[in-house]
Amino acid sequence: MSRRIIAPFLFVLIFLSAFALYLHTMAPTLTFGDSGELISMISTLGIPHPTGFPLYILAGRIFSFLPLSNPAFRINLMSAFFGALTPAFLFLALCAYLKNEKNAFIKYFISASAALLFIFSYTLWSQSAMSRIYTLNSSFCAAVLLLFFLSSGSRENSRYLFLWALLTGLGSGLHLTLAVFSGILWLHMALTNFSALKKHIFGILFFALLGLGVYIYLIIRSHSPAELKWSDLNTFGHFFSYISQQQYNIKKFARDPGGILAFFIYLKDVMFRELSPLAICIFIAGAFAAAFRREALAPAFLAIFVSAVLMLLFYGNYTDLKLAFRYMIPSYIIMVFFIAYFYHTVFIFTKNRWIVMFTIAVFSSMMIALCLGVNYFESNKRDNFTAYNYVSDVLKGVPEDSAGLFTTGDGNIYPLAYFRYTLREKPGLRVYDRILTVFKDSKELFEKSKSDQPADNILAALSLGRANLYSAVETGSKLFYEIPSGLLFRISQKPGPPDYSVMKTFPLKGVINGPVIFHDFE
Repeated sequence: MSRRIIAPFLFVLIFLSAFALYLHTMAPTLTFGDSGELISMISTLGIPHPTGFPLYILAGRIFSFLPLSNPAFRINLMSAFFGALTPAFLFLALCAYLKNEKNAFIKYFISASAALLFIFSYTLWSQSAMSRIYTLNSSFCAAVLLLFFLSSGSRENSRYLFLWALLTGLGSGLHLTLAVFSGILWLHMALTNFSALKKHIFGILFFALLGLGVYIYLIIRSHSPAELKWSDLNTFGHFFSYISQQQYNIKKFARDPGGILAFFIYLKDVMFRELSPLAICIFIAGAFAAAFRREALAPAFLAIFVSAVLMLLFYGNYTDLKLAFRYMIPSYIIMVFFIAYFYHTVFIFTKNRWIVMFTIAVFSSMMIALCLGVNYFESNKRDNFTAYNYVSDVLKGVPEDSAGLFTTGDGNIYPLAYFRYTLREKPGLRVYDRILTVFKDSKELFEKSKSDQPADNILAALSLGRANLYSAVETGSKLFYEIPSGLLFRISQKPGPPDYSVMKTFPLKGVINGPVIFHDFE
């Protein structure tokens, strides 16, 4: 095969392999967590929770026009697509790093083996199966790494620098981890090749600001009649507070000594699960090899690896621990780099292609087998109708005309948002959330009751003459009756018999036959 087409061929092969796997395990519809919120924001061009993710919303809007299945499936497909691009871009990045390796076969073999391993990474695989921002973020991290290597090894590097700056600006609207990842690489470039940056500084700043221009979406939609707005961004102060996540300040430096200990125990478990304990050993060996060989990139790359850990250490509470593994995508990319570095070091010392091929084949096979054994169960969401069926069954117990439902929590609120704003079911339903996030129906009740407690606001709703009130959980109040009705409790000022008739319509697929009930990782 001509050397000119080897890299493009392997790029496409890695992408298609990853995409096929992710498509096979992808959720067929809505999942729990932020998915319902994000899909609803895409369908209404709304403003989601901070930091707004304008690039994700706009990219999702394009995918939402695909004539495929249901709206959630289309956005899930976007996650699978960008998830598959991540190892493909990582392959090209490793090839760019190993460009001076004279043995082309070894260069491509090492790069492809490391990239194929990353396909089975727990975080990338699990996030590629549902509607979340993290695979778009991971593909940007891998693309930035590729452009960093290309710009570092090219005399005519302006086009790579400008594209890197553009992706940095655009990616900052995805997740803070991308900004830190790219920022450390820019700092390394400034310390090692300042002349190149100085020569093109105005172009770099222009393209970075051009990328940051994606935030204009938030300003435009804030001043338009968007159905869903997490926050009104009418002033610069509101806008800055929103994108800097000041409403989450309570989580910063919130861990006590016990929380810090719990974090490091959790970190150990997460790292072992991500690419297998064997991968951790090879990563550490690669880092030591880089230090021994005085690899110039080692300090910057280890700083990237540690940066995600430090961000998580000082941000979040005990509950956030279960979700924090997704923030460490840059760290996992660095792990794969050092695994490839270890393979290349073995080749440099042995000078034997067959020994290296055998070593890589054995280690890669073992790591992939370990990943499959642990990660397939959690990442396979092909039978996951849990969130969709739960909310569908809840809504069966609500009248078709105007009603009010008291509930809270991401597992209830975001799936309900998907049904109301994307599928347009139960358009007259008022959803009373304890926190004013997607639904703002509780605002009037809060103002009257001066409380965020469900029982107080149920009384406020009754005093306002609201009818057909339901609650997802029993409050235990003695001031009104809570009558079981399907999966809900009907609120009444008079006693009445329970109504379980709606439960006769619930499907039993996955309960008495069919696939097992899905075990969601959250």
